[in-house]
Amino acid sequence: MSRQPAWMFFLPMVSAASVASAAEEAAEVAVTRASDTRALLAGDAGVGAFAGEAMTSVHGLVLGQDETWRVLVEARLRLRTFGRDDGEPTIRREDWDEPSDVAHVLRELSYKNGGLDVRAGELHEVSLGHGTLVRGYHNSLDPDHLRAGVRLDVREADADFELLVDNYLLPHLVGARAALRPVDDRLTLGGSAAFDLAVPQGVREELDGSRSVSATRHLQTSDGVLGMAGADIEYLFGDRGRSWFSPYVDVNALLGLGTGLHAGAHASLPAGRLRLRAQGEYRLSSDGYLPAYADALYDLERQQFSLGRPGVDPETKHTAANHGGFAGHGFLTEMGVSSRSFEIAAGLAHRPGSEGNLLSARVLAPLGNRVKLSVFGHHRGIGQTGADGLLLASGLRVRISEHVFCLSEYARLWQLHDEGIYRPIQIATVSLGLSQPL
Repeated sequence: MSRQPAWMFFLPMVSAASVASAAEEAAEVAVTRASDTRALLAGDAGVGAFAGEAMTSVHGLVLGQDETWRVLVEARLRLRTFGRDDGEPTIRREDWDEPSDVAHVLRELSYKNGGLDVRAGELHEVSLGHGTLVRGYHNSLDPDHLRAGVRLDVREADADFELLVDNYLLPHLVGARAALRPVDDRLTLGGSAAFDLAVPQGVREELDGSRSVSATRHLQTSDGVLGMAGADIEYLFGDRGRSWFSPYVDVNALLGLGTGLHAGAHASLPAGRLRLRAQGEYRLSSDGYLPAYADALYDLERQQFSLGRPGVDPETKHTAANHGGFAGHGFLTEMGVSSRSFEIAAGLAHRPGSEGNLLSARVLAPLGNRVKLSVFGHHRGIGQTGADGLLLASGLRVRISEHVFCLSEYARLWQLHDEGIYRPIQIATVSLGLSQPL
């Protein structure tokens, strides 16, 4: 797992909690003033809409950091302005009705020193190894269920260790990878294991046959344990500090479901102040194997595999894999360019089966000295008839003065509705904020 750039860890709208958030301001300060800023107070207030309801939102945060550690505490409050007549409280209770919502207030507690990198809080784009079992995982894309997890990354000359826990209060997804370089720093042998400790295997029904939903908007499911395991080998050509090319082979198993083979390569090349990178991968799957099983949308797809076709067949991901239909060939390709101040990347993947095409993209870029744009897109089933699996999160921040900024944010996410089906919702907010370095 690679450490995210300092200004990247608070992408507006990449988590559902980031609507009208002052975190973009904190992220900029973390980069542009890292040499003289050790603490920051920031907050904003705005108006917008959340799934068709008018909302007024207020956010505040406190950031502290030095060269090796960072602490961010953020609280948000959404108020229903109008649009409801069912007597619900003015405050949107779904934001604060679970212990994990409270734990999520600690957005980041991180420490990085040498080869040790550990983070607790909201997790973005976490992968294990080459990303063939766990790839690009986010733990807070469900707007009603925010989580605080842990990731650990240890890099030494002759060994690596990676750990992921999606929610330290009530873990579901837990994974680890260990790797050794037994001869030199070029040949790497690795092994991975991951578990969904409460994998949904079926959906419970009410007496009238409808899908059962709890008072805190959890789909009621019959759960089991899913184990995932893999072994990999990689060889490095070149120097990771300069240009390098690294082919690899992974062999994985979703225990009780299927097996898969991944053969690919990573490459990186400096180009002046920029760095170009690419990944290409061939995939061979058995009937019940889904590549990158725990990906960006896993927290949603584990309960409803076909997000893009919610009314067709709302079975769980485990059930879909158990039914099969995924045998065959697939591929992954991703390319990106980055510098200290921006990143642009795009990828395309294909696997057999329904909604097998996946297009992903992210843009993190300054537009001049006062404007920053962030976009995260993830489209499952693109180009396939009837599929509408688009997740989009974007934010535009404009610095008005040294202490005043404006945020404009938009997201298309999925939310569990009363009938027990995840359906797309839209969230939009415009806000005005203040920040004060301490």
